[in-house]
Amino acid sequence: MTKIQILRYSGTPEIVSSQNLYDLFQSIYSNILKIYFMSTEIKNTLFRFVTMRAPELVEKEKVEKTFVQHPSLGRCFFIQYFGDNPGISKKTNLKNGSAYLKTLNTTFKNREDLKRYVNFTSPENDLFEFAMWLTSNRKKFTKEQLSDKIYLQNGVARNMPLQGVDFERKIILWDNLIYQIATSASSYIREGILSVLAADLFLQEMANVSGTDELRKLAQARVIIPKEIFAEDIAVVASKDATTNDKKIQDASSSPIEPTKTMEITLINNHLSELKNLRETTEALEKRYNKENAKSLSVYQKNYDLLVEKAYENAEKIEKTTIYKKEK
Repeated sequence: MTKIQILRYSGTPEIVSSQNLYDLFQSIYSNILKIYFMSTEIKNTLFRFVTMRAPELVEKEKVEKTFVQHPSLGRCFFIQYFGDNPGISKKTNLKNGSAYLKTLNTTFKNREDLKRYVNFTSPENDLFEFAMWLTSNRKKFTKEQLSDKIYLQNGVARNMPLQGVDFERKIILWDNLIYQIATSASSYIREGILSVLAADLFLQEMANVSGTDELRKLAQARVIIPKEIFAEDIAVVASKDATTNDKKIQDASSSPIEPTKTMEITLINNHLSELKNLRETTEALEKRYNKENAKSLSVYQKNYDLLVEKAYENAEKIEKTTIYKKEK
């Protein structure tokens, strides 16, 4: 004869069912992922550098309207630095020039620093925000959306349409762009500058473009890095005043050029730096997720144990007697 104790729980059985346990784990997992992927900024690159055809194969007019070019190489800090330090390789000059430029306190420390500089002209000139919007929507915006961004601010008509950056600020932006390419200091700042320069060209040329498709093409304009900055085999005579030398330099760089080895190496280093940052961000995200997941699991386990304990306390004990007959 065997006595068996049966615990009958009169509460809600779904709370401790295996299916609900699985569903709860799934919910915790998905919610934590959602929170962290929404709150954690993942590094990425919105612009890429490409190899272009030789200058003589590209129409000058097309270049001026669809490519972002340096406004005046004679005013470029690095061209002037090269001219003041002849007989030194471009690689060394770029390194030394970048270090010197940083001491002048004209380099941007972060994206907020860049934003303040770009939006300096007036409180309503939110060019930086427009540049970020244009970059994100350059392949899908409508004319109505574009008009709202340029002629309205927070739904209120602007005193004047959104304006691009002035000449002097554009020079500083280009100096910072070259500095960022040469040093790989911050991909966020570099991408921000590229966005602003592309938006500036868009605002200049949009009146000459008709049709949504053409406007979208203009919004995707590429930025040309001057060959004089990276090419070792080009002699550049720089002047601090933008006169004859400046015009010669402009004529020499009026079209896209094929990147030199120095440029390629610099961009590869940039890419490697971005991959390293991405890996570090992913590892940090995984670590934070595991920590939060362990914390959530611990809380759930405690609650689950309490529920099970309570279920046993509230269960009705029933004794059942089973009589086995011995076979003869």
